[in-house]
Amino acid sequence: QYGKRLNATLPNNFKMTASNHHLFSLAHYPDLIGLVFSILDQFSNTGTYFANGHLITATMQNNHFELKGNNLVAKIFCGFCNWIGHIMSDAVGSSGAVQKGNRGSGLPIPGTEIFQLLNFKLPQTDNLTISKLCTRVFEQGYDARHAAATAVPVIINELLTRLLWAFKQYFYHKTPFEQIIKPKNNPELNRMLLCSYGTFAGIDLGDAAIHGVKTGIKTGGNYAEILMESMSRLNITLYPRLALQGYKEVMSWYNNDHYNVEEFDNYLGSEWERLANS
Repeated sequence: QYGKRLNATLPNNFKMTASNHHLFSLAHYPDLIGLVFSILDQFSNTGTYFANGHLITATMQNNHFELKGNNLVAKIFCGFCNWIGHIMSDAVGSSGAVQKGNRGSGLPIPGTEIFQLLNFKLPQTDNLTISKLCTRVFEQGYDARHAAATAVPVIINELLTRLLWAFKQYFYHKTPFEQIIKPKNNPELNRMLLCSYGTFAGIDLGDAAIHGVKTGIKTGGNYAEILMESMSRLNITLYPRLALQGYKEVMSWYNNDHYNVEEFDNYLGSEWERLANS
């Protein structure tokens, strides 16, 4: 349906279907880029698609569409409301697919449109590019709903780490509760979070690798299938949080006035000695 509609403007390697058109349509992204292109498309009555390194603009069949509003600001606001409504209606899949009992194609993960720029071939694959690999992963259900689900273990990890740190401060260091809940950049807490997220990432990568090996055994070493299975197992919410925590730790080391490094190392040494002698 989608390929036939845009047949005159699509490149030969651009195949749009009901399972991937949300990924290719820039107006379907729930981020700033999606908002901008949605309003532009509504003003010009076009559709903008981005896939496999190609940016394509196609004229819509309805030539009589016009944004409501008596001035530019009103029309932009109308376009914004249309975008919000469209995003909300597609967040859990198209209504037609849901009525048939199917999961339906949800919204792409915010910021992932950049992967459609990576149109270079992967080694040991049959003309498989990063953009095509991401498209296949999306078609398997790795959409914004799945990303939201991956945030649950990340939130639990964050809360448990902070809770354990608070217990140590209250019961071991005898820190007043009012001081514990006071928002501040605590070096010990930052390192605990970095270690917990680093461990989490190691487990996540190990799980993805195990499933990739299993897929490789089943498919006789099909590298494309191994990559797709491994990527679909990764927790996409975890790694930005780990990167942020790593950045905070690097900045703490760079700006040594935040805490005394030597004093902190001596404290860790005394803690290890206490644990060893207990």
